[in-house]
Amino acid sequence: MLTRRHLFYSGFATGCSMCASLVTGSLSHALAVQAVLPTEIDGPGYKLWFIGSLREAVMMGKRTALLDLRTLTDQPHLYGIGPIEGLAGEATIANGRPALARVGADRLVHVTESYEAGVPFFVWAEVSVWQIVKVPSDVRTFRDLDTFVGDAGAKAG
Repeated sequence: MLTRRHLFYSGFATGCSMCASLVTGSLSHALAVQAVLPTEIDGPGYKLWFIGSLREAVMMGKRTALLDLRTLTDQPHLYGIGPIEGLAGEATIANGRPALARVGADRLVHVTESYEAGVPFFVWAEVSVWQIVKVPSDVRTFRDLDTFVGDAGAKAG
């Protein structure tokens, strides 16, 4: 059965806070749920989560942290990407190894290996085994690559 909560979590109704409130029944409940609970997707060979959105951070100015990266330190085979709170840099995690990139006062990019940051939106996954797919030589443009990735993903399930 499709519930209001499922619609909210799946993103069909998160275009704005007012729309979300219509689906969940209350504006304060909609804002609290989104700020606390990430959406989880279980796939074949992986688990994926996301929280927040680019639209909310950029268009609506919601740049405060929804997730403290320190809560992810014990997840095995972790991969993730998103901006640092206030859009002050980028957080990247590759196989459990974090990298926080920020532009310093010297206008150079400084990278630290740390989970010490909050993020306004983030996507992360646990992937223990990757499927290697060779990109054919006839893939030469972004459009070719976009089509290839979509087709390869559909084949992999």
